[in-house]
Amino acid sequence: MKPKIGIQILFLLISLILIHAGEKQSNLPISREAVIIEYTSPSEVMIRATGYGISNRRFWVKSKELDLKANIDARRAALWYLIFGGTDPILKTKKEIENFKKIQNSFFSSDNIKQFIVWESETYNQRIKFDNGKKLKIVKTLKVNVKLLKDFLASNGIIESEKSIMEKAGLPQIMVVPEAKDTTTAIELLKKDPLLKKGAEAIEQSLTARGFEVIVPEQISSINNILLTRLSMVGESPDPAYLFALSIGSDVYITFNMTSSARYIGSTMVKKYAITCRAFETTTARLLGTEIGYSKERPARDAALIEEAVNNAIGKVLDRIIEYWKMDLKKGTQYRIIISCNDEPAKENSEEIFYIIRSLLKKMGNLKENSISDNIYDSMLWINSEAFAGAFDIYIHLKKKLATRGLTLDKVFLNRKLLVLKVGEN
Repeated sequence: MKPKIGIQILFLLISLILIHAGEKQSNLPISREAVIIEYTSPSEVMIRATGYGISNRRFWVKSKELDLKANIDARRAALWYLIFGGTDPILKTKKEIENFKKIQNSFFSSDNIKQFIVWESETYNQRIKFDNGKKLKIVKTLKVNVKLLKDFLASNGIIESEKSIMEKAGLPQIMVVPEAKDTTTAIELLKKDPLLKKGAEAIEQSLTARGFEVIVPEQISSINNILLTRLSMVGESPDPAYLFALSIGSDVYITFNMTSSARYIGSTMVKKYAITCRAFETTTARLLGTEIGYSKERPARDAALIEEAVNNAIGKVLDRIIEYWKMDLKKGTQYRIIISCNDEPAKENSEEIFYIIRSLLKKMGNLKENSISDNIYDSMLWINSEAFAGAFDIYIHLKKKLATRGLTLDKVFLNRKLLVLKVGEN
């Protein structure tokens, strides 16, 4: 009898181990189905998520039990989608994903995920029972605080926090300008159209809420005419938004346009706004991200609908700006350097002079050449901020080095991101 008892105990222990192993995996979502409906604020997002409730009972399956499990699974699916899914998941690198896997079971516990869900609908978009009533599928709408979610992941060492980025080099300076089809300046557009101004203010509000430093176009009186001339010489597009952002030294600029529609439902006029936000790297005008946000069609003031559409569009754009900034910081501080020949002797020897300049710049940092013509040397330079604190330091260093080669260097225009210089011969 004793061997039989020993075998029974062994089987019992094995069963307990298997049950315990199963419980470890039980916190992961069954469903991975979700879709972002809209960003309701810079920190909150509305998601429609699917959840599954599965009963292990053979008989007397309880609907309340299925509903409870399905609701928890929908919450998990919403968070899983933000962390791993879509075009802009929170976890982007292999290291971040591997780090998260170490805590994923505890993270997806029903008690832990509650803190991120700020609202959920009391009704279902869909509710279907199947497999003889043992399984339930629901679709419901939830609102998640993405900022809390990111802060949690940062505090657990999964991702780098925005605060950490700010401590290293600050968040990028951003300017917001309306799109223009001609050479009309941003200031003129904002003065003429109060709705465009409201759109700019709504975007700026979202930026300041996330800790970005915002440059307001109205504070800048004009674009430097010399800058326009120099950039036109190297074949730059005359896009006023780009030139304006470059002239004042922003790191990133956001352009936006708005469209609206209105109709009557009975005797009530309802309106809807759509806003397209596009973020660009200032020094190169490289597109970082584009998003379109929509307001709900309803009777409301234009200002309220514009703000709603902005909130729907700006969240992902800001996430892409942060990601770009994190990657760019690894290379160093980015500058655009445009050098032209100042006199006829320099023009005649431009090839030799540009070779000297190229050699000096390569010693200073990571160099990328945009274009080289007979008279213009246009380049991008990533420099360690500890070696050179700013554009003026770079200019003085180049001036001293070129002086030892019998060359002069004069500044035409300097700001945080751009150096327009002239080189000549003594």
